[in-house]
Amino acid sequence: EMLCRLASRFRVPRVQVTRVPVTQTVVLRNQYWCRSSTLVLNGDLLLTRKKGDKGGKGGKSAPVEDRAEDVEDLDWATAEDRMKEIIQRFTNEIATLRVGRADPSLLEPISVSMKSGNKRSIASLTSLAQIHTKDGSTLSVSPFDPNTTKDIVQALRDSNLELNPTLNGPIILVPVPSPTKEFKEKLVGIATKHAEEARVAVRAARQKQMTQIKSAKLPKDEDKRAQDKAQQLHDKYIQNIDKALKDKQQQLRK
Repeated sequence: EMLCRLASRFRVPRVQVTRVPVTQTVVLRNQYWCRSSTLVLNGDLLLTRKKGDKGGKGGKSAPVEDRAEDVEDLDWATAEDRMKEIIQRFTNEIATLRVGRADPSLLEPISVSMKSGNKRSIASLTSLAQIHTKDGSTLSVSPFDPNTTKDIVQALRDSNLELNPTLNGPIILVPVPSPTKEFKEKLVGIATKHAEEARVAVRAARQKQMTQIKSAKLPKDEDKRAQDKAQQLHDKYIQNIDKALKDKQQQLRK
């Protein structure tokens, strides 16, 4: 009732104040009007015309411009699901890092330098061979191409993981070193590398959401709210990564 009296005071012809779900934001007489479940946007009263009312001089309809409706109408579920998947992948990766146990993930970061004619190329060990756990203290590496065996053995020895591979026919056997302080720090380094890769992926997910926000062309205050929400989502999952890494570092250094 009070809003209707105010509308009458400002000579808005035949209006009614309604509370309906957000459906559309329009520009009416150079001011933003919105059908909304709230009554305030940028400090302005939200008024909607009765069906059939006409505005402007001479009974002409007011200019209408479609705009994004509300910050909550953006696709936040997909953005958060993407970040959850990143965290899950990261926690799975570092869960396999265990002191004193043979785990294939120990060798996954290794790159192999191969000579072909007068040129050398670099490839990941996982693209050149299958890695399996032979027993609790030994890994086995099975090259897809026997011609790469020599290069793989050399890469294992040069990996700074204190590895001493031996050949058993076509298979490369890799005894896992005893858990010395130096070896533990190598595992910590691998966990730290996985954490940074996860952070980069979360930042990319945030940037993708920022692009969606920009494309939505929200009103200024709603745009700011949306950007703040995207940043808060980013910060939440970055903190999750940092905590998981810290816990893993402490576990590996025991």
